Amino acid sequence: MWTSLAAPSHKGRLHVAYYTVPLLLALALGQSTVMPYFRVFGVMPNLMLMAVVAWTLLRGPGEGIVWGFIGGIALDLFSRAPLGVSALALVIVGYLSSFAERTLYRDHAALPLAVILIVTPIYDMLTLLLLQLTGQRVEVLGSLLYFTLPATVIHVVLMLPVYHALAWLHRTTRRREVHL
Repeated sequence: MWTSLAAPSHKGRLHVAYYTVPLLLALALGQSTVMPYFRVFGVMPNLMLMAVVAWTLLRGPGEGIVWGFIGGIALDLFSRAPLGVSALALVIVGYLSSFAERTLYRDHAALPLAVILIVTPIYDMLTLLLLQLTGQRVEVLGSLLYFTLPATVIHVVLMLPVYHALAWLHRTTRRREVHL
């Protein structure tokens, strides 16, 4: 009896792993190899941050946090950052984004924009703090002023296309209930 109850959940998690890990690895690879050539106002958009926020809003905190962890580890592996910095910051952002998913009108078009507007500075501040804790020299005020402010604007502009692309993935991969 217990195995039959556990089997669908295990199978569902395995199904999610088939697209989650390759997608997040591709995003991290693209973030570190292609995105440096697409700077706007000297700032590179953080596709992983937008993807984690969007997925959290679409699927809830459980999957959002998993995306944050896997995506963050992948980012750290492809960057010079100490291992775990991006992962921890993205997990926290995924968790914080879930409050909007649970408390605000979930289908409102402005929700992804409002959330990315709030969490981009939080992500950047967390990253700067974690880098400082690992012994890296970081210019906090300059980073927040010259990087975070333009990045926040860029993320707000790019969030809807990212959100809609992941909403399509959400619709095509979610479990459907069959009523007999």
